[in-house]
Amino acid sequence: MAQVFVVLTATTASTWTVPADCTRGYLDKVQMIGGGAAAANGMGGGGGEYRWADNYPVGGPGSVINYQVGAGSTIGDGSSTKWDNSAIVAQGGRGSRTSPSASAGIGGGQPGNTVSPAGTGGTGSFPGGNGGGISTSQGGGGGGAGGGSSNGSGGAGGNGTDFLNGTIGGGGGGGAKNGLSAPAPSGHGGLYGGGGGGVPASGDSPSGAQGVILIAYTPGNPRRIVNVISA
Repeated sequence: MAQVFVVLTATTASTWTVPADCTRGYLDKVQMIGGGAAAANGMGGGGGEYRWADNYPVGGPGSVINYQVGAGSTIGDGSSTKWDNSAIVAQGGRGSRTSPSASAGIGGGQPGNTVSPAGTGGTGSFPGGNGGGISTSQGGGGGGAGGGSSNGSGGAGGNGTDFLNGTIGGGGGGGAKNGLSAPAPSGHGGLYGGGGGGVPASGDSPSGAQGVILIAYTPGNPRRIVNVISA
């Protein structure tokens, strides 16, 4: 039987109810991306972490699972995406810092990222990209989100693919603004979890994109275990 895909995008504390046709006692796959950080101080924001879990156990139909998708930031850090009372967490991207020294945004799951809660749980993960630093005339590009695929560069970050052989693609990081007097703004991060692109002068702070959760399950009967007794 064909897999069923469910996309969750609520950035407030929410619940998902196991559907009536999800009777196997597990989800084939749960995939998550944390929220992207905004650009600031001319430097790009970090992209959200990608994290997944295979064969995730759940109760029968009607069971309720708590979740919250990480919001993309308009100022500062992106938020982490949380699943099942934080049994799995995909860390949000960190925004740039000016103290104790100037530093560009850090991708979710990268060393030095202090966004809380940190990434944990699941089968594996891929970190989000770090934001780029500033030069005399160009801001730093935003970090792309971690994921099975991503696209987009320059201007607003390109959106990832919701379904690519059952895998979510991370959003591209926002493009940097080139030139102090150029009227065009830098790019916002692309869905899902892309970091915003930096601006060499003040006045524009492109936002990071929100994260996402993708659930895949196969409707049908639970697995059966047959005991074989030898005579």
